[in-house]
Amino acid sequence: MSWITDFLLLSRHMRVCLRKSTSGWILILSGMPQGSVIGPLLFSIYVNDIPDWIKGNIQMFADDTKIWTVLRSYNDTITLQSDLDLLMTWSNTRDILKMYSSPYWQTLQFHLPSVRATILYLSTTHCERDLGVHVQDNLKWSNQCGKAAAKEVPY
Repeated sequence: MSWITDFLLLSRHMRVCLRKSTSGWILILSGMPQGSVIGPLLFSIYVNDIPDWIKGNIQMFADDTKIWTVLRSYNDTITLQSDLDLLMTWSNTRDILKMYSSPYWQTLQFHLPSVRATILYLSTTHCERDLGVHVQDNLKWSNQCGKAAAKEVPY
């Protein structure tokens, strides 16, 4: 196990190179070396227990985790709030948290218990971008095709 500790923590330095300019070297105190072969495996092991914490629906792919619940009743909102609370508890035990929200979320209100004054506003959306693909609520591809057709193709 000491080789994993050495790999992650042993006096790593980095610098940024852009065109012909180079920054000075700085000491890296945490994080995973970019481009490492074992990094994704260590990350997967680190987050592998998240589904054990969540009672509702969860989907994990690479470094992306989604929890969701179809909201048909008040009990469904309680389930979603419970999952948010459990995810926060999991995150707090590991001192990590990154939450992303959409500007479309406006109608239902959920809170994160350990983050003061944080409220998530949720509403139904007709199209969401997920892993680069625009997914519509009617499962048609028109939005994805339109976005792809509007892109300029470099020659």
